[in-house]
Amino acid sequence: MNILSSYKKFQIAVGASDSVMIIKNGALKYTLKVERKEKRLPTIVWSLCFVKDIVLASGDSRGVVSFWNFDTGSLLGVCLLSYITNKLVIIDSVYFFSGIFNFLKCYLYAAGVDPRIIAIKEIVSDSIIYIYIKYNILKSF
Repeated sequence: MNILSSYKKFQIAVGASDSVMIIKNGALKYTLKVERKEKRLPTIVWSLCFVKDIVLASGDSRGVVSFWNFDTGSLLGVCLLSYITNKLVIIDSVYFFSGIFNFLKCYLYAAGVDPRIIAIKEIVSDSIIYIYIKYNILKSF
């Protein structure tokens, strides 16, 4: 379980079993459901991070980083870290709105039980969203 607060929006995000809960003004606003890898095993949301003011990134036990619209509760896109083989992953632009989250100047770091640390960065080109994945970031320092 993970708890994250937004100091600008006065909201709280709670990572739990099979979901992320958004709480505003002391009441449950949204329950964002995450899929299960197996029917009998729950998916645990281990980490939460705000990207700008409107996007919430969540990392879970499936090896998935999900990007959510914090205001509407909609899923913007996912990045499946367990099965990434290329360094550039194309994510369907239907799920993204132009400029909704723009972290071009920084990276979002993700790690799991394996020894990899992965840096995720958004690149926008011709209305297609690319996610740049940088492996072995410890070797680049």
